[in-house]
Amino acid sequence: MDRINIMVDTGKIEKSDIDLFDLTKGEKVICVPIEVTMLDLLVRFGFFPSFGQARKNWRGPIIIPDGWSNFIIGKKRRDLAIWKPSTLIADFRENG
Repeated sequence: MDRINIMVDTGKIEKSDIDLFDLTKGEKVICVPIEVTMLDLLVRFGFFPSFGQARKNWRGPIIIPDGWSNFIIGKKRRDLAIWKPSTLIADFRENG
């Protein structure tokens, strides 16, 4: 299965966040700005040929949800793995 690894830069990315992705040899994590939507990702990585087609056919969330998201998309069952941190791990440990 083809997998695309995305990390959304919310200003709360830590070095250890890369470990959340179970990377195999040759895989990379692509960092995108917080303004990017699911539709932007779907068109950029070839799930849909145009923004209009993505808007018409995508049934998932438009805004990338906080935390970990994993989508299996299309007949080829391509995997879109997304990490959007909503809190720093240090803050979580202090408040948890």
